[in-house]
Amino acid sequence: MRFERLGLFALLLLYLPVSSGAQSWSGLATSRAADWTKAGAGPIPTNRTQCGSTIAAYTGSPSIIANAFNACPAGTYLQLGAGTFNLTGTIFLSNSNVTLRGMGPRSTILNVLSVSPCGESHPAAICVAGGDDSFDGSNPPNISNVTGYSQGSTTIRLGTQTTGSVKPVAGQIIELNMQVDAPSTSSDTWPQIFSCLTSSNGSNNCTNSASGTAADGSPVPWGGPFQLVVVTSISPGACTDASPCTVGITPPIHMPNWGAQPVRGWWQNESSVTGVGIQDLQVTGLSPCIGFRWATYSWARNVEQQNNFAGGSPHYVFLNKTVGITYRDSYLFGQGNWSDEYAVDCYSCYGTLFENNIIEYMRAGFVQEMGGFNVISYNYDVDNASINNIGNEEGGINNHGCCSGYILLEGNDFVNVILDDWYGQSQFTTVLRNRLWGLTPLDVFQNNGYLTPIVISSLSRFSNILGNVLGTPGFHINYQQVGGDSNNTCDYGNQAIYSLGKWLNCGGSSTVPDDSNAAPSTMRWGNWDVVTNAVQWNSSEVPSGLSKYANAVPSGTTLPASFLYSSAPPWWCVSGQTCTPWPAIGPDVSSGKLANSGGFANKIPARVCFEQVMGGSFADAVPRSFDANVCYGTLSSSTLPSPPTGVTVAVK
Repeated sequence: MRFERLGLFALLLLYLPVSSGAQSWSGLATSRAADWTKAGAGPIPTNRTQCGSTIAAYTGSPSIIANAFNACPAGTYLQLGAGTFNLTGTIFLSNSNVTLRGMGPRSTILNVLSVSPCGESHPAAICVAGGDDSFDGSNPPNISNVTGYSQGSTTIRLGTQTTGSVKPVAGQIIELNMQVDAPSTSSDTWPQIFSCLTSSNGSNNCTNSASGTAADGSPVPWGGPFQLVVVTSISPGACTDASPCTVGITPPIHMPNWGAQPVRGWWQNESSVTGVGIQDLQVTGLSPCIGFRWATYSWARNVEQQNNFAGGSPHYVFLNKTVGITYRDSYLFGQGNWSDEYAVDCYSCYGTLFENNIIEYMRAGFVQEMGGFNVISYNYDVDNASINNIGNEEGGINNHGCCSGYILLEGNDFVNVILDDWYGQSQFTTVLRNRLWGLTPLDVFQNNGYLTPIVISSLSRFSNILGNVLGTPGFHINYQQVGGDSNNTCDYGNQAIYSLGKWLNCGGSSTVPDDSNAAPSTMRWGNWDVVTNAVQWNSSEVPSGLSKYANAVPSGTTLPASFLYSSAPPWWCVSGQTCTPWPAIGPDVSSGKLANSGGFANKIPARVCFEQVMGGSFADAVPRSFDANVCYGTLSSSTLPSPPTGVTVAVK
């Protein structure tokens, strides 16, 4: 059973509406799903005790906070007082199992005026720093060949260490890279998963980018399937090809094609940091970002991040070499005018839980440049825009890197979902019960961005689109464009609900051909759209005839309420407001109150918080006052519902 202690709110559950639909579902094939309840940091501790005296607001060096935090014993928290801390540099937190806590985002404000890198040269105001920033996939300090794995494995075998001499230890992160299948789409491994990466001169047609590397610098040929694992145990031994050592890992191996090509594992010299919490404060300043690098099972909750400086392209939550990070119940406000302003940049992350957050006025919500097994759930993205880079808004989530797998998007209110082909492909993405507009009011007068609710580009395959509400009335006029058809070759140029298997470089040159296998490998079931004005239960949109990763046509029209929870979570009712029905979105919702949604959608709690408690509205252009405890009550000790039953998955 999965628990996350978020506050005493249990009595409210007695008044929550209960869905009449079943909480179990076997309509999604085992091979196409994972146990997404395992994503995130797990229980957020509520029994940590205060370390030392409360630090009063001051102006000066961040070392006062960092030194006090890094000296705290495990199982404690460092308390920051009310007021504005005007800090001259980045706060580096490198002490495991300690929380940095403020008095609330309205009271404790960290105004950071100068910032340092926190992974891949990206700056951050607060850096949860396990290890240094000297190495990435281009120059790993320790490399070994890896064998002894298959889908679901919880052990791997390390052979001869080809680089470095430091052995991994329990708690350390190992990055696994498999070689790409081929340098060109002419060697497509269909119907098996296919991965390829452009060469450094851009001479092939796998991606639009010509960089020749993965997001973390891993060069050809190590830019293929990717996973981060945490060492749970390691057997003694020489760790040579003749005498390999066995390493216990978590999470298990997820993708089913591991072993199709050689695999390397690499790790840093230092141990990773774990169990770090950041709570109840606001971060602003030159680059108001929170970075996690070489970090496991850490979190941020009830945090406000806002950019008061008209400069830079901040990635507000930057995840670099992380496993099991939770970011929840928070508010991120951007400038809306920078080309790469992302709420979350998963630069190399695994098993992230990004849930119940409000994202306002920035280009993209969750950008996955190199990641897998991430859950993006119940977030509200408002005023999505990139004003100074017209045509480049990127919606709620954009898969922007190669070879991710088993991503879940559940219950969000987003502009769109984009699986792009700029740096590679993605597989087994599941999109359940989201309201995806494909258009925001800002698009009407200043932005012609990616205006399709569902964009699955070339070479991204085996996606599952289930129970969503799609499109904007009066704008979307076409149901779909499919790779290889005669429709407009621009993926957002014909106002379609779906773009499947088209190349993603509208208005420019592209080396990536249309993909005739993206659409027939995609499962669509129970989605309502504004073009047909009906819920689609079409057996022709279920990939039942595939020779690999097929999905039988479901026996009925019942969908799971959630792949995460058996009932509504404790933050589902916003203080002082009528509780949102559970589930909020989907074909089984009747008389939904969210306008222009066919009666099939209600406002999710994050949107209710933004509009009714914070007083937010379209085109605010200024940040609103936020505190999760005001919106959802004090959630420090309640538990989440148990997972739904009966959902079969490839990897537990």
